Amino acid sequence: MDLSCRPSTSCIVRTPKRRSTDPPRRARLCSQDCSVGECGIALVLVLSLLAVISVMALHMAVSSEVTALEAKVVADRGMLKYAAESATERAFWMYVCDRRSFPGDHRNLMTVPSIRETDPEGEIWRADGRPHDVDVGDVRVRVAILDADSGHDLSGGNPTSRLKTDLRSDDLDRQAEIDAFVDVLMDYIDGDDLTRAGGWERADYEAIGQPALPRNGALQFREEGLWLEGFAKNILGLDENSAGVGKGVDAVRVIPPPGQAFPRRSKPSLFATDPSIIQSSLSLTNEELQQVIDARNAYFSQGTAISEILLPGLVSRLSSKYAVDESGVATITAVASVLDGKIQRRLSVTRNCDARTLKVRQGGEAFIGTWEKVIH
Repeated sequence: MDLSCRPSTSCIVRTPKRRSTDPPRRARLCSQDCSVGECGIALVLVLSLLAVISVMALHMAVSSEVTALEAKVVADRGMLKYAAESATERAFWMYVCDRRSFPGDHRNLMTVPSIRETDPEGEIWRADGRPHDVDVGDVRVRVAILDADSGHDLSGGNPTSRLKTDLRSDDLDRQAEIDAFVDVLMDYIDGDDLTRAGGWERADYEAIGQPALPRNGALQFREEGLWLEGFAKNILGLDENSAGVGKGVDAVRVIPPPGQAFPRRSKPSLFATDPSIIQSSLSLTNEELQQVIDARNAYFSQGTAISEILLPGLVSRLSSKYAVDESGVATITAVASVLDGKIQRRLSVTRNCDARTLKVRQGGEAFIGTWEKVIH
């Protein structure tokens, strides 16, 4: 059989396809249509986008960490609040039990407490400002108790008698400031519109944007004193920046709730009274005042009796104006902290601590024991 190509038939010869060495069409288009500057701008945009994404990721990471720390601080503050409340309640009942078991130790705080035969090593709970450590779980709370019958008395319908005694001064300019404040206080309390020599009435308060004042009645809480013209600056010695946050209000006696009153006695507590009041009421020199302050601090920190530190003449002067016994109304202050004090809560509670009244009265009427409660 003849297998040769016939003349009438075309011979198809297939040759292998040769790989092109020219650049791809897309690359040729890029090299032809895109300039070098445009490709650089695209690269810059991509890098900028990556930078923005990185910053956002870093911000989210930092925000998450800050949120976690804030949540921990809030949780710690809540835990410290409950720890302070627990320590305050424990201190209250320890103090009440001590008053009932050893009444003689609470009649004269200048003396050294008696030896406790039942528990010689036990703590002595008196309203003398000495610190006590109370453990609440893993938190150690520092607790101190002071008599609440101390400070400037702004309560009642006519508080001027004791107030003038506390604020009396031999300096004529100072006495003029005191008299002006007394006038402001009495205009604030009385129900008439007559303005005293140095007083303020409604028109004066309206001029400073306080049209709701004066109250024309007795003060209901001691912080009201900070509203009175001249009290913060001339009486408490505070500047305008610190007076608005309640600083120095501890120098004012707690105002009892309706129906309650401090026990009848003419002298405030020596241990809780502000040193400036002690100095003005007894006309002490700066040196004598410092001796009193040092003696109180030694008593608070070491338990040394004040009568063993001060000269008898100074002790006699203090005893003539200030009470060395307890009124039965105490302010219990508890400070709970963690992280070496970086997070701290301070709770101050003023309560009636007279065991005779800590009962339910006949007819089911319960006695109100808490007079004031402030937490920071």
